[in-house]
Amino acid sequence: MERKSIVPGEIVARSPIELREHEAHARLIPSSANSLDELRKSVKSEGRVRVPLVALPDGRVLCGRDRLKVALELGLPSVPVEIRADLADDPDGQVLLIVDDNLSRKHFTEPERVKLAALKLEIEKKLAKARQVEGGRRGGKAPRRKREASGNISGSLPGECRDRVASKIGVSGRHLEKALEVVKAAERGTAPAAKLYLDGTLSASGAHDAMKRLSRREQARLVARVRHAPESERSRVARRSLRERSEPATFSAVEAILERLAALGAACLRTDPGLAKALAQASDEQRARLRRTLDGVGKILDAIEVRLLEE
Repeated sequence: MERKSIVPGEIVARSPIELREHEAHARLIPSSANSLDELRKSVKSEGRVRVPLVALPDGRVLCGRDRLKVALELGLPSVPVEIRADLADDPDGQVLLIVDDNLSRKHFTEPERVKLAALKLEIEKKLAKARQVEGGRRGGKAPRRKREASGNISGSLPGECRDRVASKIGVSGRHLEKALEVVKAAERGTAPAAKLYLDGTLSASGAHDAMKRLSRREQARLVARVRHAPESERSRVARRSLRERSEPATFSAVEAILERLAALGAACLRTDPGLAKALAQASDEQRARLRRTLDGVGKILDAIEVRLLEE
């Protein structure tokens, strides 16, 4: 393929035999037989590949591996391709584009998407550090970044990058954080319960909870108990086992919260007549907000009382 004739962003027609899968794609992205079958039917029906592939000037495909496979299988004479000459000497940029293109794929399991998210976060951290170093070389220090109203430097908070990546795979930032801990523990082999997330038995939160509260031996027993259960019952067995294990601590937590609530209520009443004066000066909006809060607390206490009476 000739680089000199390539215009950045231009879609050109290329023969599928001139293209090949990028080595990082083969290493990082699992293939799905089901999605390949659906794509094959679509391309066969239309007689063409409709969505352009994205490739490097040397023919390595960054986006569209399955489209290339189908085109080769069906013997299509050409496929539309966007050539990214700007990424030819940027290995990190190549991997980042591959990961971005696959983060939200529906046929991937959540643990598979989380592994891709971890790779994206790692590369973005590396690129951000490189930008800092480059900025320091140019001006003696890193370029100043726009400050937001809160006083924080825009984009500098780790949580912002985490939340942005989490949204791409359809989870919250906190959920991604827990899932990353579980996946890393599974890769290191330090927490048996992490395996129950990788195979879909437990959610990331469930596996994370088990890792935090159970010893390694207890986690191994939990995994063994789940493995001996019928496949259709494994998730229920795992959740029930964790629930049974957590009852004493949960009761203590509820008791402590109620005792604290009672103490705060007593302290609030002791401020009278200051309390009466504060309420008299409150606006209608403040009174309505306080009423909603009290209603919510009342409903929670009623629910706890009902459960106690049911026992």
